[in-house]
Amino acid sequence: MHTDLQQLAHELKDRLEFDLRGKVADAEMVLHLGGFVEDAGQWRPQVWCIRNSEAPYRDVKAEFDVSEEIQKYFSGMTGDQIRAEVEQRAQAWQPFWFHQGHDLGTFNTFDGVLRDGMRAIVQTHPDQHHPFPDSLFFLDSLREWSKHLKMAILTYGAYFGAFYEPFEQYVGGGADVVWAAWPLVAPIQ
Repeated sequence: MHTDLQQLAHELKDRLEFDLRGKVADAEMVLHLGGFVEDAGQWRPQVWCIRNSEAPYRDVKAEFDVSEEIQKYFSGMTGDQIRAEVEQRAQAWQPFWFHQGHDLGTFNTFDGVLRDGMRAIVQTHPDQHHPFPDSLFFLDSLREWSKHLKMAILTYGAYFGAFYEPFEQYVGGGADVVWAAWPLVAPIQ
């Protein structure tokens, strides 16, 4: 198995510790670095988490930890098995994605309600602006799922804007949603 992403995650950790030394005593930082690696002739996703605190993002420390996150959800599965599982979840309106931030219980509540609402809109809307994002592997479907996730993040930001004072608004100011398509070609052996 190639370790390029693992090496990059550790290099990023080292660079963050060097560049931010003495500046992160009270500010949590959570980064996800993802991509695909060749593993036993299949493409397997890897997502590395680089963070200076543990959920629920308390006890900020000057050092960063690095961990591979896909194993927590798909332990022991091959790349093809992970792909099939993720595809099945997408078909059932339960897409797999990573969330990071404050009070994930509240975020997940909004996400679930919005997903149910968008499912009703997709199934009954008279025009084609809301197609069913039936897969996580075709670019059009990935683009559609990213819109659903962006709406959940923006809704969560609106929640903070409505119920918290400006200095307590940990979420807001927009949403960046990044996705990567599963590679279509076989890995080079």
